[in-house]
Amino acid sequence: MDGVSREFAATITSLSPDTGPQWLERLPALITECEQAWSIKAMTPFEPLSFNWVAPAVRADGTEVILKLGVPHPELASEIEALLLYDGGGCVRLLEVDRGRGALLLERLKPGLSLLSVADDDEATRIAARVMRRVWHPAPPDHAFPTVHRWAKGLVRMRDHSGGTTGPLPTPLVEKAEGLFRELLDSMDRSMLLHGDSHHGNILSAERQ
Repeated sequence: MDGVSREFAATITSLSPDTGPQWLERLPALITECEQAWSIKAMTPFEPLSFNWVAPAVRADGTEVILKLGVPHPELASEIEALLLYDGGGCVRLLEVDRGRGALLLERLKPGLSLLSVADDDEATRIAARVMRRVWHPAPPDHAFPTVHRWAKGLVRMRDHSGGTTGPLPTPLVEKAEGLFRELLDSMDRSMLLHGDSHHGNILSAERQ
Protein backbone atom coordinates (compact mmCIF):
# COMPACT_ATOMS: atom_id res chain seq x y z
CA MET A 1 0.00 0.00 0.00
CA ASP A 2 1.04 3.62 -0.42
CA GLY A 3 2.60 5.33 2.57
CA VAL A 4 4.54 2.38 4.05
CA SER A 5 7.83 0.85 2.98
CA ARG A 6 8.05 -2.39 1.06
CA GLU A 7 9.99 -3.86 4.00
CA PHE A 8 7.21 -3.06 6.48
CA ALA A 9 4.52 -4.40 4.15
CA ALA A 10 6.54 -7.58 3.61
CA THR A 11 6.98 -8.04 7.37
CA ILE A 12 3.26 -7.65 8.06
CA THR A 13 2.32 -10.01 5.23
CA SER A 14 4.87 -12.59 6.36
CA LEU A 15 3.83 -12.52 10.02
CA SER A 16 0.08 -12.37 9.35
CA PRO A 17 -0.50 -13.93 5.91
CA ASP A 18 -4.25 -14.31 6.48
CA THR A 19 -5.05 -10.85 7.83
CA GLY A 20 -1.94 -8.75 7.10
CA PRO A 21 -2.72 -7.75 3.50
CA GLN A 22 -6.24 -6.61 4.42
CA TRP A 23 -4.89 -4.72 7.44
CA LEU A 24 -2.40 -2.90 5.24
CA GLU A 25 -5.18 -1.89 2.85
CA ARG A 26 -7.24 -0.58 5.77
CA LEU A 27 -4.35 1.21 7.46
CA PRO A 28 -5.12 4.70 6.04
CA ALA A 29 -8.74 4.36 7.16
CA LEU A 30 -7.65 3.10 10.59
CA ILE A 31 -5.42 6.15 11.04
CA THR A 32 -8.29 8.48 10.10
CA GLU A 33 -10.69 6.67 12.44
CA CYS A 34 -8.27 7.02 15.34
CA GLU A 35 -7.68 10.70 14.56
CA GLN A 36 -11.41 11.32 14.69
CA ALA A 37 -12.11 9.16 17.75
CA TRP A 38 -9.29 10.60 19.85
CA SER A 39 -9.11 14.14 18.43
CA ILE A 40 -5.50 13.78 17.32
CA LYS A 41 -3.44 14.55 14.24
CA ALA A 42 -1.03 11.79 13.24
CA MET A 43 2.33 12.76 11.75
CA THR A 44 4.81 10.89 9.56
CA PRO A 45 5.55 7.48 11.10
CA PHE A 46 8.88 6.65 12.67
CA GLU A 47 11.32 4.81 10.43
CA PRO A 48 12.18 2.09 10.12
CA LEU A 49 8.91 0.48 11.20
CA SER A 50 9.16 -3.06 12.53
CA PHE A 51 5.99 -4.97 13.43
CA ASN A 52 3.58 -2.06 14.06
CA TRP A 53 2.75 1.30 12.51
CA VAL A 54 3.98 3.88 15.03
CA ALA A 55 3.85 7.66 14.60
CA PRO A 56 3.99 10.84 16.66
CA ALA A 57 0.68 12.63 16.99
CA VAL A 58 -0.72 15.76 18.57
CA ARG A 59 -3.92 16.08 20.59
CA ALA A 60 -6.32 18.96 20.14
CA ASP A 61 -4.84 20.66 23.23
CA GLY A 62 -1.33 20.42 21.80
CA THR A 63 -0.18 17.45 23.89
CA GLU A 64 2.30 15.26 22.03
CA VAL A 65 1.39 11.56 21.99
CA ILE A 66 2.20 8.38 20.07
CA LEU A 67 -0.25 6.48 17.88
CA LYS A 68 0.48 2.76 17.54
CA LEU A 69 -1.46 0.47 15.22
CA GLY A 70 -0.94 -3.26 14.84
CA VAL A 71 -2.62 -6.27 13.34
CA PRO A 72 -4.97 -7.58 16.08
CA HIS A 73 -3.08 -10.55 17.48
CA PRO A 74 -2.65 -12.32 20.86
CA GLU A 75 0.75 -10.66 21.33
CA LEU A 76 -0.73 -7.19 20.83
CA ALA A 77 -3.58 -8.08 23.19
CA SER A 78 -1.03 -9.10 25.85
CA GLU A 79 0.81 -5.82 25.39
CA ILE A 80 -2.40 -3.87 25.95
CA GLU A 81 -3.29 -5.80 29.12
CA ALA A 82 0.26 -5.42 30.47
CA LEU A 83 0.26 -1.66 29.90
CA LEU A 84 -3.08 -1.36 31.68
CA LEU A 85 -1.73 -3.37 34.59
CA TYR A 86 1.53 -1.39 34.83
CA ASP A 87 -0.40 1.90 34.65
CA GLY A 88 2.72 3.89 33.78
CA GLY A 89 4.92 2.40 36.51
CA GLY A 90 8.33 2.10 34.89
CA CYS A 91 6.86 2.15 31.41
CA VAL A 92 4.93 4.30 28.98
CA ARG A 93 1.34 5.17 29.88
CA LEU A 94 -1.51 3.83 27.77
CA LEU A 95 -3.88 6.77 27.28
CA GLU A 96 -6.50 5.26 24.98
CA VAL A 97 -7.07 1.84 23.45
CA ASP A 98 -9.29 0.29 20.82
CA ARG A 99 -8.76 -3.47 20.89
CA GLY A 100 -10.86 -4.15 17.81
CA ARG A 101 -8.76 -1.80 15.71
CA GLY A 102 -5.49 -2.85 17.33
CA ALA A 103 -4.96 0.82 18.19
CA LEU A 104 -3.10 2.31 21.14
CA LEU A 105 -2.61 5.95 22.07
CA LEU A 106 0.50 6.28 24.23
CA GLU A 107 2.17 9.11 26.08
CA ARG A 108 5.22 10.49 24.31
CA LEU A 109 8.33 10.06 26.41
CA LYS A 110 10.70 13.02 26.46
CA PRO A 111 13.56 13.22 25.61
CA GLY A 112 12.95 9.64 24.48
CA LEU A 113 16.58 8.60 23.97
CA SER A 114 17.22 4.88 24.18
CA LEU A 115 19.86 3.24 26.33
CA LEU A 116 21.79 2.66 23.12
CA SER A 117 22.77 6.33 23.42
CA VAL A 118 24.61 5.66 26.72
CA ALA A 119 28.26 5.04 25.84
CA ASP A 120 29.18 3.41 29.16
CA ASP A 121 27.77 -0.11 28.84
CA ASP A 122 28.11 -0.81 32.57
CA GLU A 123 26.03 2.29 33.37
CA ALA A 124 23.48 1.41 30.69
CA THR A 125 23.15 -2.09 32.14
CA ARG A 126 22.63 -0.70 35.65
CA ILE A 127 19.87 1.55 34.32
CA ALA A 128 18.29 -1.37 32.48
CA ALA A 129 18.32 -3.47 35.66
CA ARG A 130 16.58 -0.70 37.63
CA VAL A 131 13.89 -0.34 34.98
CA MET A 132 13.35 -4.11 34.82
CA ARG A 133 12.82 -4.25 38.58
CA ARG A 134 10.29 -1.42 38.38
CA VAL A 135 8.14 -3.25 35.86
CA TRP A 136 8.13 -6.55 37.72
CA HIS A 137 4.54 -7.03 38.83
CA PRO A 138 2.70 -10.00 40.34
CA ALA A 139 0.81 -11.74 37.57
CA PRO A 140 -2.96 -11.54 38.10
CA PRO A 141 -4.82 -14.79 38.74
CA ASP A 142 -6.20 -16.60 35.70
CA HIS A 143 -4.15 -14.38 33.38
CA ALA A 144 -3.70 -15.11 29.68
CA PHE A 145 -0.13 -13.81 29.40
CA PRO A 146 2.42 -16.13 27.76
CA THR A 147 4.66 -17.79 30.35
CA VAL A 148 8.37 -18.59 30.51
CA HIS A 149 7.36 -22.23 30.99
CA ARG A 150 5.62 -22.13 27.62
CA TRP A 151 8.62 -20.46 26.01
CA ALA A 152 10.86 -23.22 27.38
CA LYS A 153 8.75 -25.80 25.59
CA GLY A 154 9.96 -24.26 22.34
CA LEU A 155 13.24 -26.09 22.86
CA VAL A 156 11.34 -29.36 23.21
CA ARG A 157 9.45 -28.65 19.99
CA MET A 158 12.71 -27.81 18.24
CA ARG A 159 14.23 -31.16 19.24
CA ASP A 160 11.07 -32.98 18.17
CA HIS A 161 11.17 -31.20 14.81
CA SER A 162 14.88 -32.01 14.41
CA GLY A 163 14.69 -35.70 15.27
CA GLY A 164 16.02 -35.23 18.78
CA THR A 165 18.98 -33.07 17.72
CA THR A 166 19.39 -29.32 18.19
CA GLY A 167 19.00 -28.67 14.47
CA PRO A 168 20.96 -25.65 13.23
CA LEU A 169 21.86 -24.47 16.75
CA PRO A 170 25.05 -25.47 18.59
CA THR A 171 24.31 -28.34 20.98
CA PRO A 172 26.26 -26.86 23.95
CA LEU A 173 24.32 -23.61 23.64
CA VAL A 174 20.94 -25.39 23.57
CA GLU A 175 21.90 -27.64 26.49
CA LYS A 176 22.96 -24.59 28.50
CA ALA A 177 19.60 -22.91 27.74
CA GLU A 178 17.70 -26.06 28.75
CA GLY A 179 19.61 -26.22 32.03
CA LEU A 180 19.00 -22.55 32.80
CA PHE A 181 15.29 -22.93 32.08
CA ARG A 182 15.06 -25.91 34.47
CA GLU A 183 17.01 -24.10 37.18
CA LEU A 184 15.09 -20.87 36.95
CA LEU A 185 11.64 -22.46 36.67
CA ASP A 186 12.33 -24.69 39.68
CA SER A 187 13.44 -21.69 41.74
CA MET A 188 10.34 -19.59 40.99
CA ASP A 189 8.02 -19.17 43.99
CA ARG A 190 5.39 -16.96 42.34
CA SER A 191 4.41 -15.74 38.89
CA MET A 192 5.64 -12.28 37.98
CA LEU A 193 4.73 -10.26 34.91
CA LEU A 194 7.87 -9.28 33.02
CA HIS A 195 8.61 -7.26 29.89
CA GLY A 196 8.81 -9.80 27.09
CA ASP A 197 11.28 -7.87 24.92
CA SER A 198 13.45 -5.89 27.30
CA HIS A 199 16.68 -4.59 25.81
CA HIS A 200 18.62 -1.33 25.51
CA GLY A 201 16.72 -0.24 22.42
CA ASN A 202 13.36 -0.56 24.19
CA ILE A 203 14.29 1.47 27.27
CA LEU A 204 13.79 5.22 26.76
CA SER A 205 14.59 8.24 28.89
CA ALA A 206 11.66 10.23 30.26
CA GLU A 207 11.20 13.46 32.18
CA ARG A 208 8.95 11.74 34.69
CA GLN A 209 10.16 8.86 36.87
